[in-house]
Amino acid sequence: MIPVVLAALAAGIVVLVLGRFDRKRALRRWDFVLSGRAETATEALRARLAEDTEIATHTYDLALKRKASLSYDEAVRLLAIAAETIEEAAEDRQRRLRALSVYARMAEAIVPVPPVRPAQFKLAETRSLTRVAQWLHELLSSYQERFRFRLTVIGFGIRLVVRSIRGSRTRASIEPSEHEPYQTFGDSLHDFRALDNEQVESFRQLMRSAAAIERDSLPEGLKTLHGESVKDDSDKKPEN
Repeated sequence: MIPVVLAALAAGIVVLVLGRFDRKRALRRWDFVLSGRAETATEALRARLAEDTEIATHTYDLALKRKASLSYDEAVRLLAIAAETIEEAAEDRQRRLRALSVYARMAEAIVPVPPVRPAQFKLAETRSLTRVAQWLHELLSSYQERFRFRLTVIGFGIRLVVRSIRGSRTRASIEPSEHEPYQTFGDSLHDFRALDNEQVESFRQLMRSAAAIERDSLPEGLKTLHGESVKDDSDKKPEN
């Protein structure tokens, strides 16, 4: 009888200790998400990406005003500036997408992500791409495959938008008084912004997936991917 009681007592102690350990481990895992740091990182990325599109959109609006006042040379020059801004921004987006894909491989689990929505785009190319991708998305078996495929679709969409911007800029330089090149340029800017939103949503979902990783082992690059490091509250020094 005494050995049975001792065994039960030992088992109870072991369960209690392991339970406390698992609870601490679970709290560490969820700390990054529950503390709001994931949302802060997501909003920082959203603001960072918006800077480029706002500059390009403002320049595009100026080009439309110059066209309306029949200053075609100036309108074409402004379109070229807006196009260069988007081309440089596109390179930055592609680098971030590659980084997201790498970190997706490292995640212990990926939350379910929806396919990129076709209805939000104006260009026929991006709508067609996302419609096909929406169908292929359902054929993939794992959430990780779907997540990485989503990133691939966004990256390919960015290439299509940049190609459209270059083409419309060229057509505007040939026929600066025509309406179509400027309209297509504006639609391309709209789709570029929509792809930015999809990239931000992918980043947010990856942050949610990071909850499955202990806070201490979270890759440093993932914490700084949005451009600014997300530090623990304990790292903040009190102000004098």
